[in-house]
Amino acid sequence: MDIRINDDYIIKADKYQWIVQSYRDGLSKNNQPIRTKRETYHGTLLQACQWILNDSAKRCNSVQELVNKIEETHTLLSKQIDDWTPGEVQAND
Repeated sequence: MDIRINDDYIIKADKYQWIVQSYRDGLSKNNQPIRTKRETYHGTLLQACQWILNDSAKRCNSVQELVNKIEETHTLLSKQIDDWTPGEVQAND
């Protein structure tokens, strides 16, 4: 199962765990734009969602930006999971 949260996060699942794929834009050693991918592994969907919330909050520079990011991420995660239907994705066994 794949649940695309946005361009930066995808939640996947296999029969053992939940996998969060996170993507970041940056620059290579030669100052060329690159997009890196990281995978983290979680025992529950709640833990995967908490990791996404925590990761996105780390990019904030002020308390108000942090509050806005928490609300935005919570709303986005809730909407994507609520809107998800099994017929829309492919199973990854």
